[in-house]
Parts: sequence; C-alpha cells; structure tokens
Amino acid sequence: MIQEAFNLLNTGRNEEAKTLLNQLTKTTPNDPQCWYLFGLVKARYQQFDAAEADLLHSLELSVTPQACVALGQVYLGTNKIDKAETYLEKALSLDDTLVEAYNGLATIYASTGKDAQAINYFEKIIDMNVANEFVYGNVALLYERLRKSEQANEAASKAFSLNPNNVPGNLVLARVDRKNKEYDKAIGRLNKILNSPNIHPSVMINIQSELGLNLDLKGDYNQAYRAFLASNEASKQIAKQAPYDKSYYLNKVHNNKMWYSPENVAAFPSVSIGSSNDIYTGRKHPVFFVGFPRSGTTLVEQILSSNSNIETSGEEFGLNYLIDFAKSNIGSSRAYPEFMQDYDTENKIFELRNEYFNKLKTACGFEGGDHLFIDKLPLNIVDLGFINQLFPDAKIIMAYRDPRDVCLSCFMQAFQLNPAMIQFLTLKDTANFYAKTMELWLQYKEVLNIEIFEYKYEDLVEDSESITKNMVSFLGEEWSSEMLEYYKEVATKHVATPSFADVKSPIYSRAVQRWKNYAEEIKQVESVLEPYIKSFGYDV
Repeated sequence: MIQEAFNLLNTGRNEEAKTLLNQLTKTTPNDPQCWYLFGLVKARYQQFDAAEADLLHSLELSVTPQACVALGQVYLGTNKIDKAETYLEKALSLDDTLVEAYNGLATIYASTGKDAQAINYFEKIIDMNVANEFVYGNVALLYERLRKSEQANEAASKAFSLNPNNVPGNLVLARVDRKNKEYDKAIGRLNKILNSPNIHPSVMINIQSELGLNLDLKGDYNQAYRAFLASNEASKQIAKQAPYDKSYYLNKVHNNKMWYSPENVAAFPSVSIGSSNDIYTGRKHPVFFVGFPRSGTTLVEQILSSNSNIETSGEEFGLNYLIDFAKSNIGSSRAYPEFMQDYDTENKIFELRNEYFNKLKTACGFEGGDHLFIDKLPLNIVDLGFINQLFPDAKIIMAYRDPRDVCLSCFMQAFQLNPAMIQFLTLKDTANFYAKTMELWLQYKEVLNIEIFEYKYEDLVEDSESITKNMVSFLGEEWSSEMLEYYKEVATKHVATPSFADVKSPIYSRAVQRWKNYAEEIKQVESVLEPYIKSFGYDV
C-alpha cells in the first residue's frame, strides 16, 4: 500500500494519493513513511501547517533524510528560513547525496547575501551531474554578484544551452551584450524573457533595469524611461514586504535641521586632541566624503585610494550604528539628535570617538598610524552636525552634480532597498529627498565651523588632473599622475557600491547632462530642483 501511494505521488495523482494516505495513517499510525508521504501531498496542496505537523510526526517516529528535506522545503516555502536551514543541514548530515537539500540551502544562502556559500552548494549539484538550467542560471547570477565575470558568463551560457529562454542566464548574457555594445541583441534577449511565468519581483527589477540601460545607450529614451518605471514598480512590490519606513530619512533630515541651530552649535563642548583617554590621539583627522548618491563619489574614492597613504571606507558601514550607541551609552530618553546635548563634556565625546575608531578597525581593517582615513558615504551629509560634534577638526569633501542628472541617475539605478534608497522609486520622491537634503546641507555650511573642499562632477570629468591635485593638496597628501590610472587596480578590488562597473574604466563624459534626454520627465520636478540648480552654479 505504501508503494502504491509512492506511485500515485510520482505520477501526479495527488487526490488519489491523499485519499489513500488518509486511510493508511489510520490503519498504520506508527509507520513514519505514511506520515512523510501525507505531509508531502499536503505540501503540494499548499496546506503548509498540516504538512509541517505530519512531517514532524514522521520524524518523531523515525528520523530520515527524506523527511528532513521535505520539512525544510515546507519551512522554506513559508519563509521560516532558520528552521529550513536546520532541517536541510540535518538531511545532508544523514545523506550527503540529496540534491534537494543542496538546492534548498543554496537558495537560502543566495537570498541572505551569502553568495559564496550558495555557489558552493550549487556546484555540489553540478559535480553530481544532475544540474539543470535553473542551477546554472542561479550560479550565473551569484558569480556576477561576486564580480566574477568569466565564471558568470560560463554558467549563463550553460543555462542558455539547456534552455534558450532561461531567465537568469539571459539576464547575465544581456549584460555581456551591453558591455560589447550589442544593444539590440541584449534588448532582444530581455524582451524574450519578460513574459516568462513566475518571475519574482527581485528578478524583474534587474530585467527591466538592464532593458532600460540598453535602450538608453541605444538612444530610445522614451522606452528606456518606461523600463526604469517598470523596474521601480517591481521594487515597490518588494518594499511592501520590507520593514523600511519611508519617512525615516525625511524625519531625520527635518530633526537635524531643527536642532542644529546656531545656538545649539555654539553650546558644543570644546574638544581637544592629546588626552590619554582619547584613541584619536596620535592619529590624523578623519575626512568625511559626502554628497548625494550618484554624484560620482565612488569614482573619486578609487582615485584617492590609489594613493598608498590614503585608506577609504568603501561604504562598508554608516553612522547609524554610532548614533544608536551614543543614545544607549548616555541612557537618554531624548530622540536623535536632541540627546547629543547630553554629550556635554570632553570625556563623553572621547567615548564616541573610541567607539568609531574601534568600528573602523573591525569593519575596514584600519589601524591608524600615519595613514589618512576617508570615510566615504554620501548620505553622511545628513549627519554632519553629529560628525562635527565628534570631530570638530575633521575636513569635509563635498561632491556636487547637476541636480537634474543626480536625481535622474538615482531614479534609474536599481538600488538594494534600504530606508534611504526607498526614496528613489519615483522622480518626485527623489527630487523631494534631494531638495530637503540640500536645504540641510546649506544650513550646515552656515552654522558649523567646518573646512570644506567642494567640487563638481562635471569639472572632474572636464579636468580631472586639476580637481584631484587640489583635492589631494587640501588633504595634505602628495598627488601623482598614477592616481588617474586608478581603474587599472579596480579589477582586483572589492567595490561595494552600484558604481562598480563604471569605475573599471577611465573617466568618461556620457553621464554629463544626460537629463536633457529625459527633459519632459524632468519638467515634473524642475521647480523643486531649481533653487539648487541655481545655488550650485548650473544653468537653468
């Protein structure tokens, strides 16, 4: 009778199998195989709670690798990731040939950013000669995320050979086509897979974004804009399930604007350098490199970091962790930034500085010494008041770019969503966030006593040598012409930002005044941006 139930399940006769297993679990209630198969058939009907109960009962009677895999897959389907991982690992400890367990664990690791571990499990399936198009397609995307182009292309080609309509394989190959300037070929690939069934929004984001980039490069700007809109619509679907508060950054900007008044800034405690209590003693002042996302800061960071005496953060961490530490450390009931008035002595500031440098060591491996450290994260611009309280002598580099170009670029970029990037899903929201951020920046310039080097992205493109010479001089370091050959080193470095592909080549000018190709769309936000277009010296 058990074999008959197996046969019914294997031939897709689920209803008959369910009826038979309902009888068997009553007549042979202590048979773990009956409960295992009953759980399987219930999972096929997406009766996950009942499936979980039956599979757990099967495992109580006898621990088998097959039941562990099935339960892991049920947990994976209900997004109980920790439990899924536990049971899939248990299955492999009992039988290391279970393809379903390797596939489930690879899926978990891929979805949680553990790309190298995911590849390891997918490649075990490949080594067993049972890999299908989906395994190769997923491996291609993972290798691409790890910046391993050759392996990504090889896996994508294998997926394509197994199925010319494979979604991840075609997506990776379309990016190869774009790099080879074969835009029509890429567009054809992407259009072919757009209507594939069951595409997850996270994949659709990248398909539509890649389509938009190719259409833009081809000069079909109307269709490109539609593709970017579609990509952001898919991002909105992801955002509905994410715990990101869209008002978080807007409130943060507003609260900083309200609190960092001339009166409050004047009350900052005087902070010296040289105390034995201060880890800052004997170090160079850190430099904070800010701006607005997509202002070309990653490009300049690569130029600066090619100087052997300069180390940069690579956006490996932000200041939110330090702000949270500051609040808990002081035990304040006030909200940020108001609780910073409780940091009213030199020693209290030293505690925060020590925590900052300890974090630099763990996150970036920065040991200090004679090296200059540049903390590059564009949206640290929002927290310059906080920075100035901790490091009143720290220098600031401020990157400008035409507000129309920078907002368009943010809208076009398929960012990994977080409380900041969620602002960029419409042009209107992007421009609103830009305007409020720059309003705060202009206030900071007035009320804070900070030493600033300001430059425009457009000037950098026009005369990179002069801009970088002046910048390096401002930092008190030595400039050399080799710094402009930064791109020769990038291929061997990890660049964590979306600009990775852009900084692998010499400085180019194609992104300057790109907004003119989308003039009709930009009109809807031009009135919001106009004060900053004028203030920063751009032509209206």
